Amino acid sequence: MQKDRLSYLLNQYINKRLSDTEQEELDNWYHSLNTNNEELDLWVSEMGGQENLTDFLNTSFRHNYLSKKKSKIFTLQRISIAASLLAFLSFGIYFLNNKIKPATKLPIAKTIEILPGKEQAVLTLANGSTIYLDERSIGELVDNTDLKISKRNNGEIFYETKNSRQKNIGYNMVSTPKGGKFQIVLSDGTHVWLNAASSLKYPVKFTTSERKVELTGEAYFEVAHNKSSPFKVLTNAQVVNVLGTHFNINAYQDDQATRTTLFEGSVSVKSQLSNKSKVLTPGNQAVLSENTFNIQNADLKEAIAWKEGFFKFNDLELHLIMNQIARWYDVEVVYQSDVKNKRFVGYISRAKNINEILNLLQATKSVKFKIEGRKVIVMT
Repeated sequence: MQKDRLSYLLNQYINKRLSDTEQEELDNWYHSLNTNNEELDLWVSEMGGQENLTDFLNTSFRHNYLSKKKSKIFTLQRISIAASLLAFLSFGIYFLNNKIKPATKLPIAKTIEILPGKEQAVLTLANGSTIYLDERSIGELVDNTDLKISKRNNGEIFYETKNSRQKNIGYNMVSTPKGGKFQIVLSDGTHVWLNAASSLKYPVKFTTSERKVELTGEAYFEVAHNKSSPFKVLTNAQVVNVLGTHFNINAYQDDQATRTTLFEGSVSVKSQLSNKSKVLTPGNQAVLSENTFNIQNADLKEAIAWKEGFFKFNDLELHLIMNQIARWYDVEVVYQSDVKNKRFVGYISRAKNINEILNLLQATKSVKFKIEGRKVIVMT
């Protein structure tokens, strides 16, 4: 990407004037920083090396934003976001180009190496027995007269019911720990991806006029269409009703709001507290908290980033970012300063170790971190 084009896209981004096509172009450019891309090495070299590229980005932001006459609060907010994006962009190149090392990498004290999460989950059967799915090899897990559960090559578990006249409905539950994720195909063909520290309770066979499951944490659903049997997802705060569609539910209680993001089809979201319901169309996100129930346009890439193997923060508060980090890396987060509401922009692979993630945030000079065992201390 040429200098002028990059400068234009960054300018459009900060001023919230990016078209969908331009947003995708900028996303694709940044995404290339998170892959082993030989073209990226060549591009950095053509730009004059890492130092010149960083200087260019700094100059671009300084020219476009510090020189503009805006209200103090608005300017400071925009510059903060710009600085966060700049740090993620420039440091992303450092991490991914082994030939170019950062001149001043901010140190983070640590006593143990904290690695990212992996595919792991526990399956609890109707009789109370448990199966540690990450420890089991490909093939059959359960096979009896009524039910067959298998583990496939891609790691997901797959349900097949064999007795169509079975009346007694048994319930299973798949649970992921902190630092875990997993995927499952239910007996009706519905595909579910579970994020870390999440659980899904479901019948081994859907035999009634509705298909109902219970979720804690976060999951992405691709619901098998069945007009005569609506699909329901129950969380602590809401009920989602669908026929056949793709959507993501983030229902972690420590995030203080439940977010339902619709990718395909149509769903109805009903509050358990107020009984109010709202219908979503693709691109909508329902945000439900104790006091509010709003529909807004969704950042679909941010909502689905965890499933695709990335963290994506779009002007996101630090405490919500740290909640994601705590769940994925299985760490405790302790705040020694009042920085929870600082906001950041960024995009980085979840396959990186925790130090790289924290160094990116720390590079904005808005926050500092210290690691003690599996405890992350947040400071200013």
